[in-house]
Amino acid sequence: MELKIGRNGFLSEVQKIQNITPIKGTKPILSCFLLETSGDGVYLSATDLNVGIKVYVQAEVSIHGKVCLPAKVVYDILRELPENSSVDLLLEENNRLRFTCMNSLFHVPSVDTEEFPAFPVFETQIMHQIPLAILTDMFYKVNIAVPVVEQKLYGAPAGALFSGDSKGIEMVGTDGLRMAYVCSDKLNLPVNVTKVLPKKLLDELPKILPNIDKGKEKASDAPDKKGMIMVGLTENHIIFSWQNIIVFALLLENKFPDYKQPISVKNDKVVILDRERFRQSVRRVSLLSEKKDWFIHFRLSPGKFVLDSEDVDIGDALDKIEVDYNGEGIDIGFNPRYILDALSVIDDPEVSLEMSDNESLAILRPKDQENVKFIIMPVRL
Repeated sequence: MELKIGRNGFLSEVQKIQNITPIKGTKPILSCFLLETSGDGVYLSATDLNVGIKVYVQAEVSIHGKVCLPAKVVYDILRELPENSSVDLLLEENNRLRFTCMNSLFHVPSVDTEEFPAFPVFETQIMHQIPLAILTDMFYKVNIAVPVVEQKLYGAPAGALFSGDSKGIEMVGTDGLRMAYVCSDKLNLPVNVTKVLPKKLLDELPKILPNIDKGKEKASDAPDKKGMIMVGLTENHIIFSWQNIIVFALLLENKFPDYKQPISVKNDKVVILDRERFRQSVRRVSLLSEKKDWFIHFRLSPGKFVLDSEDVDIGDALDKIEVDYNGEGIDIGFNPRYILDALSVIDDPEVSLEMSDNESLAILRPKDQENVKFIIMPVRL
């Protein structure tokens, strides 16, 4: 195999696939990627068996072939090479790949390509086109409530529910103590789908795909082709295709907890808050909160919203926010991390905090939106 490839494009794509390859694992081959020539370019493929990616990069191919290489080693080499340079690759007889760039020379041992896991054969050819920015925004919002590992006590999988039909798509994540819910009627599928997407897909897909202006995309009902992504579903996999990138993920088999009841709750104590002012207040007060049972008090009364905390070893903190509220008072406790996580993914300048009593779930959402909700269980005081 012999080819010449641009360093910048090569580095960019290797960086994407490196997010998929585990650095350590039971199978060393999974820390490698497959480089295979095709036409006037190369395909780079990587997988951890649950999530996989294949990207295409243009190159000048002299001799066709394929090679399996350690992802981190190749990424480190490319990162140190001069920008806008070209890299010559030659697979030598001893199965070492020679990298040549200007005055630099590297030899990287390859791995037997037969050991590299075969990508699944997808039985469906039906792909549905949906707006990319809205999809990745939903991933971003829901992912804050998805646990890294399954929470068996609460029946909460390490993944998010993906449910859609011709009317729209819903996504839900929960760790048993909080829930993130997002729906959009701008995303729809011609078939009824209810699947559980793995957390790693939620983590990595927004990083792999381009950074599109979310606000601009939301305001448009007809995004251009570059703003659309193709989505396909099989019994066991979900597939995403965008320009030169294909990403697939093995769907989880877990049952997802009931989410209809929590998102439909109507609480009677509602206060409208400036999102940034609220975020700053929670951050300040949480500095002096006991980390063992991490929570802060929220005291709502007519015209006043007081946040306070206390740590017997450090001290106490208090912050007041003036609010337009004339209802019955409430004294309730929350884990500040849950509040801050929700505020970090809300784009709107004002939020609505809706409560009932100090033992019932609360809802935090953008002031004028019902399609984005963060449900949070209070901490018993």
